[in-house]
Amino acid sequence: NTFESVTTRPLISQELDAKHMDLLACYLNDLAEVQQIFLHNKEIGYLQYIPSNLPPISGAIYWCRGLMERLSMPMDFIRALDSRILERKEAMDITEMYTSLKGHLEEFERAKINEWGAKIEASTQAKLKNSLLRRDTGSEGEIILVLNFDPFLVALLREVKHFLLLNLEVPKVALDIY
Repeated sequence: NTFESVTTRPLISQELDAKHMDLLACYLNDLAEVQQIFLHNKEIGYLQYIPSNLPPISGAIYWCRGLMERLSMPMDFIRALDSRILERKEAMDITEMYTSLKGHLEEFERAKINEWGAKIEASTQAKLKNSLLRRDTGSEGEIILVLNFDPFLVALLREVKHFLLLNLEVPKVALDIY
């Protein structure tokens, strides 16, 4: 971008074209690596990449979005370069692979959201009908009150919080509980 005025010179233009080809080759390698990471880890292996402070579904979406960002930033840069680069066969193959992988990542994200939405609709109403306090017998036989807040509801509240932070659409049932 800085030396745009000198790129019209033949020798510089040829050298720049060679560097653009190297750039495309590096990006193709990165695309292949991201594809391998995604395909290898999409079922259960992504859990190792989720930060410990994130709940499972939000963490999966966060992981997916991290891969998406790793793909998108270089692609945006390549698209901002000379338009002749995108007309090459190599660039068209890269664009096709990028679009395909981006579609798979978006589908994974939608599937996780739908899976979570279906799970909460089925089990939240029963959990909300439980009494909040229950009587229990202590170690010395005395009667004590114990908080009876289901761990599933705590997980639901954490997921909704992170969904809102990620600007994701939260199912109405979960948002009402939140």
